[in-house]
Amino acid sequence: MDITLPIVKVNGKSARGQAHIQPGVNNWIGVCVVRNHLLPQHNLKDKGFTVEFEGPFNSGEECINGKGKAKVLHVSPSKQKNRVIITIEGVGEPLLEKKLKKELRFSYDENLPVYLNSYKKRPEL
Repeated sequence: MDITLPIVKVNGKSARGQAHIQPGVNNWIGVCVVRNHLLPQHNLKDKGFTVEFEGPFNSGEECINGKGKAKVLHVSPSKQKNRVIITIEGVGEPLLEKKLKKELRFSYDENLPVYLNSYKKRPEL
């Protein structure tokens, strides 16, 4: 089973990724595959810069479109040419199109996606 990331906007430009809502201090996290030129090259080494994220926020039960600011925690190369993978952490609560149906619970991985394809290696982004 191939896993594809939905199309999102990072700093107003198209990319692939998804955010995950979670309870606690950091309200949401995410992973995106972006083109190299979308990120400021002088900041890639310190990774302390922020980006604007717009796209789906997964809560485990449902997926709601929204937007928010996020701090880049990690940048790593992608197997795709001229792209990098960024791991982000939300700065404050996201602005969602509608309210969550179910309250989030404090559990280790309750709100994160699970790859059920146990007989295959998880595909690379």
